[in-house]
Amino acid sequence: MRRALIRLTLLIALLGVRLGATAIALIVTQRFIAIAADSKVVDANLAFVRNTCKIRQAGGIYYISVNFVLSRSAGYDLDQIVLGINAGSIEGTASKLMEAVPGPLRTALIDARNEDPVAFKKNFANGQALGVALAGFEDRAPAMVFVGFTMKDITKTNLRVDAGTYRCPGDCPDGHTGLFVPARLQTLFEQQHPRYWMGEASDVAKNAEEFIKLAMAQRLPDVGPPISVLVLDSSGAQLLKPGACKP
Repeated sequence: MRRALIRLTLLIALLGVRLGATAIALIVTQRFIAIAADSKVVDANLAFVRNTCKIRQAGGIYYISVNFVLSRSAGYDLDQIVLGINAGSIEGTASKLMEAVPGPLRTALIDARNEDPVAFKKNFANGQALGVALAGFEDRAPAMVFVGFTMKDITKTNLRVDAGTYRCPGDCPDGHTGLFVPARLQTLFEQQHPRYWMGEASDVAKNAEEFIKLAMAQRLPDVGPPISVLVLDSSGAQLLKPGACKP
C-alpha cells in the first residue's frame, strides 16, 4: 500500500498551506468512502474569516478542496467551476476540471504574486496550488479521483499550471487508499491507526475523524472545529457529524 500511495503523496504533500488551507481525511475502501474535514477558513494573513462546510456536493458527486480555491478580484471561484461542469460522472468531472481550472487559477495566482510577492513565495514555495478530491458511488461501487494542480516555477513571468490525477480504483491496487492533509501528519496517524481502512463504515469514519483531531492537536492556525464526517455507501450519503455542514 505504501508504494501505491507515493504518487498521491507527491500530489498532496504540503497542500495545507495558507490561502484556503484545510485538514481533510478521505478513506476509500471497496465498500464505502469515509470523509472528515475541519471547518476553519482563514485569509492570507491567517486571520480567522469564518466556519464553513468543506465537504461540498455537486449533483451525485461530493468534493473537497485544499489550498487556493477563491479569488474574487481575479474572477476565480472553484465552487462555481465545479457546479457549472455538470458532467454526470466523477471521471467526466475530473477531466473537465483539468480543462477549466488552469486558466482562471493561473490568473488568480499571478494576481496574488503581484499583490504580495513575499507572501506568495512563502505560501506556494513547493509549487502546490490546488487539490480537489471528487468522490461518490458509480456502478454501485466507491470511486474517487484526486486532481492536483501544480506550478513548476513560481518565479516565471509566464506562470504554468499543470494538473495530475490519482484515482481509486485504478491507482490503488489493493482497492483502498487514504488521502490525508496535512500530509506530514500521515505517518504519525498510521502509527496510531495502522489499519485505518479496516472495519465497518462507522469504524473507518471514526478513524477519519481522529486524523482531523490529530491535526487540531497540532494547533495549526488554519485548522479548527467543528468537524464534519460523511460516509458514502451503496445506500447513499450519511452525514454522521454535520459540523458546519447542513444535515
